[in-house]
Parts: sequence; structure tokens; C-alpha cells
Amino acid sequence: MAVNFAVALASVPIQVHYLGKTGLGVWLLLMNMWAFMLLLDLGVSQSLARHVADDLVRDDIDSLGKSVSTSLAMYSVLALAAILIYLVLAFNLDRFFNIPPDFLDSATWAMLPLCAVTVFSLPAKIFEALLFAREELYIYQSVVMTTVLARLGLIWLFLHQGWGLLGVGLSFALAGFCEFAMTGYFSLRGMHASAWLRVSWDWARARKMIIYARDALLIQLGLIARAQLPVLILGILSTPVALAYFGVAMRLTTHAVSLSTVVARAVQPKLSLLKAGDKDEDMVRLLKRSTLYASYFAGFLGLGLYFLSEPFLVLWLGEGFVKSAKVVRILVVPLVMLMSLGPSEAVLFSIKRHGFTGILNLIEIAIMGLVIFGLVQEKGDIGAAIGLGLALLLLRPWVLPWYVCRKTGVRLGEFWLQGILRAWLPLLLIAPLLGFFLHTWPVHGWFGFVAVCLGLGLLCGLVFIFVVMGPVERSFWLQKLSFF
Repeated sequence: MAVNFAVALASVPIQVHYLGKTGLGVWLLLMNMWAFMLLLDLGVSQSLARHVADDLVRDDIDSLGKSVSTSLAMYSVLALAAILIYLVLAFNLDRFFNIPPDFLDSATWAMLPLCAVTVFSLPAKIFEALLFAREELYIYQSVVMTTVLARLGLIWLFLHQGWGLLGVGLSFALAGFCEFAMTGYFSLRGMHASAWLRVSWDWARARKMIIYARDALLIQLGLIARAQLPVLILGILSTPVALAYFGVAMRLTTHAVSLSTVVARAVQPKLSLLKAGDKDEDMVRLLKRSTLYASYFAGFLGLGLYFLSEPFLVLWLGEGFVKSAKVVRILVVPLVMLMSLGPSEAVLFSIKRHGFTGILNLIEIAIMGLVIFGLVQEKGDIGAAIGLGLALLLLRPWVLPWYVCRKTGVRLGEFWLQGILRAWLPLLLIAPLLGFFLHTWPVHGWFGFVAVCLGLGLLCGLVFIFVVMGPVERSFWLQKLSFF
């Protein structure tokens, strides 16, 4: 995750230097289409990972073969659908999107490598599922880290050679093919794949996989649409420059959200185990503790984004992207709330009620689309940010805690007071002090920026330990760390 974040930060200045704001905006639009094409997975990968894990635990190679072969048949149909969609988009870019004529041909050619990597990525998800099922996630992450770094080098090389958007597209394709090959090698070693790695269809297995994939698809739809729908509408109704401003802001905020999901991912297995063991009281305590931690960490990231995004953007990309800081500031509160509710969504997975999150995602997407569509033509990137922020604040912060508390027996007032508000109040007191400090001594240079970040981290860490945690929580962690 840290490597992805660092590569994303390093790649944008390179793209701005060689492509300009307009070229960057066009590339972000192409990446938006590629992200939406990931929805063609239809939740099959998550369903496959679950079934493969069950098959490997039982050492049932016959059942494993049915899961894999049925998935390959599904992915073959989905890959054909991906090719047809890409062909329609590639030959009608000027009809669907507001792309300048001098970028139209290069954008069309750049879609070809993106189409290729999308088509091959679908069956390659079988290799990921095998690694996840064998609990070899570290191998997959190592492969991704290697190919991401290689992609950064390829982007610089192709852009330096003057290949433009096609060069960036080829960089993604070549790095993607390397990732598929390496993942396939590590996932199949020692498994005698010739006995079960084939394309066939099993109706009973397909039915089970589709039922599980249905709810997973709604979750995936929410994650992708939340980040990509504003970009899509900007690409249709506004200019590539406005799209570039919004896209740069979303790079910062999306990676912040990814960092905050670490808490939710860490407690997800434990919550599931506690629920399976009928230890509901322990599950409730873990929900409260993880909500407190997630809320404080989200608030800390929110402080940094609100006050330090502008100096960071100036140092990172120059004065020309200061407008992106306005987008970040509009989105800070909605995204901090979203990050704070991560453990609540983890609980719904543990009690097998994650379909509710999927329904919530659909409603949010509908609200987001309507609001953004009405604001983009008048306000451009700022309108897209306002629409996204309103969609995240209107429903989720009020409905999701209520539903989780209802299912777990936690009082709603206790959830807010002992979790989210307890974490946020000290940070709200820090915010004016930080604003006054940065107004009096503005950040100049990377040394000053890093110093302010370290100082903010140290201050928030001390406040968390001596104010937010409380004596009971501190005793809990002292006991956990006593082995040192």
C-alpha cells in the first residue's frame, strides 16, 4: 500500500511534465473507464476465493476443479464482453466524452493496451484467489510491489521517448502482464494444475458462486463508483483540465481512505471468529475499540489533508494545481466520516449482513449522480466535489450506525459518544492551533513540510495516548505489550 502511494505520487509529476494538464485529464478519463471495467468481475473473484479456500481446507481437488473451471467459463464470457465494450468506446470517444481533437487519436490508441490488460486480468484473478486461499497474501503483495515499481520506470521511459498517452497505456499493460505471469507461477507451483485447470461448467457450483458474488458486487460497485463516477461525469460535461484538478485531489484522498481501511481489515477476521464462537460481548467491545481507533486515525488524516494539502500540492506539482486543494478541503469531512465507519462495515461482513452495505452503496450512487450532474456544468471540479461530499453525508452516517447498533445490541448514543465523538473532539481542539501556526509560519520547502507532518503526528499521538485512550485502554495495551 505504501509503495502504491509513493508510485502514485511520483507518477503524476512525470505525467504533468510530458502531457500537461489536458493530457493528464484525458489519461485520468481513460483510467476511469478502465476502473469501471473492473466491475465486469461481477464479484466472481471474491466468491471464488471463498470456495477455493473451502476446497483446499478439505483437500478436495475435484471440488477445486469445479470452482476453477466454472470461474474460467464465466471469465471467458466476461472477457468477450470487455472487448466489445472497449471497441464501442474506442471508436466513439468524441461522441461520449469532451476530449480535445488533438488528443483524440492518441487516446483511442491508448485504449488498446488497456483493453488487453483488462481482458487478461479477468481469468488471472483465479491465481490471486489461490494465493489468498493458501494465506500467501505476502507473495501477491510482493509481486504487485515489484510490478508497480516497474510500471513507474516504464511510464517515464515511454513518455521520455515521446509516446504520449499510448506510452502510459503500454506501461500499464506490460506491468500487468508481468504481474499475471508471476502470480500464476507462484500460485500454481506444486499443485499439478493440469488435472483441474480447464474450462467447463458446473451448474450447481455456478449457482453457489453467483449467490455469494451478488452482495460482493454491490460492495465493489460502491467502492469504484464512489471514486470514479464524478470523474466520468466531468469527462462528459466538463473539460480535461477540470478533470485533472479533481483527479489529483482524488489521488490524495483515495490513498488516505486506503490507509484508514487497515484498521477495518485488521479486525475483520477477529470479528468473524468472535461471531462464529457466539462471543457477542467480545465482538461488541472490539467494535467500540476499533471504531475509536479508526475515527481518531481518520481525523488525524483529515487534519493533514485540510491544512497541508495546499503546500503539498505546490511543492509536488507547482502553483498550477492549487485549485485541487479546494476539492480536497470540500471532501475532508465526508471522507473522515466514511473512514470512521469502516469497522461498522466490517461487523456487517462478520454477521453476514453486508448486503445492507451494498444497498446503501446503490442509493448513494444514485444521489451522487443526480447531484453531480446538476453541479458539474456550472462549477466543474468543485461541483463534482460538492456532489460527492453530499452523497456521502446524507445517508451513510445516520443509517449505517443505526443498523449496526440494532444488530449488535449497542446503544446508538453510546456508539457515537464512546467511539466517533470521543476521537474527534480532541482533534477539533487541535485544528485551530494548527491553522494559526500555519498562518503565522507558512510552509516553505520539503524540509518544513516534513517537519510539520512529524510535529503533527507526534502531537496527535500524545493526545491519543494520554487523552483519548483513557486508563482502561492504556492498561489493555500495556498488558498486550508486556512481553517486550
